[in-house]
Amino acid sequence: MGNAGQLKEFPLELLVEATNNFSEDHETGTGSFGSVYRGVLGDGREVAIKRTEASCSSSYAIGTKRQEDIDSAFVRELESLSRVHHKHLVHLLGFCENSNDRILVFEYMHNGTLHDHLHNLQRSPLMTWPARIKLALDAARGIEYLHENENGVPRNVVDFVVPYIVQDEILRVLDRRVPPPTPFEIEAVVYIGYLAADCVTLEGRDRPPMTEVVNSLERALAACLVDPTSLSRSNTESST
Repeated sequence: MGNAGQLKEFPLELLVEATNNFSEDHETGTGSFGSVYRGVLGDGREVAIKRTEASCSSSYAIGTKRQEDIDSAFVRELESLSRVHHKHLVHLLGFCENSNDRILVFEYMHNGTLHDHLHNLQRSPLMTWPARIKLALDAARGIEYLHENENGVPRNVVDFVVPYIVQDEILRVLDRRVPPPTPFEIEAVVYIGYLAADCVTLEGRDRPPMTEVVNSLERALAACLVDPTSLSRSNTESST
């Protein structure tokens, strides 16, 4: 997972001590998957500790599907943040994971939240329009870094591959270790490419149900092995 091997795996006992057992006095914010706490480690370092909701509730209480969503979000965040190092992004120091806990440990930012500066603080360096525009620019540069692997290369396979699929240039992104598809196979490969693009559309409601995915794969395999003329790209909803 990127640089995850360089991250420190913190023992839960250390984080419990650093936050006074995750007390409300140490809580600095909440999100859809849990809360963030300010903590002080034994060596004096201040850290921000993001603890998922799964750590605070039993899996029975939050439901199996909710538990799966939390686990997936934790893994995605750990994977992505372990790869990034940028002056406009908070630095991930490590994590804690066991049967009950999903926790990420970040460097602690002392200047407060953006919400505080915009709404709560009477004195703030963001009281001029140039300062606010510069803040927006810094945030945009951080997000740009997350969206773009170096030199404009996309950071994930979806951003890299889907444009070639929808432009009918899937041959440019096929695995070179596999022999090029035969004329009997290419239609099935292209068809699956469009199916894959549909499966990663931004809105979940626009993605095909798994029954449709299974049926499409069955049709593609049958056409690939027997009769490619039985396959039509119109059989699946194209993301174009």
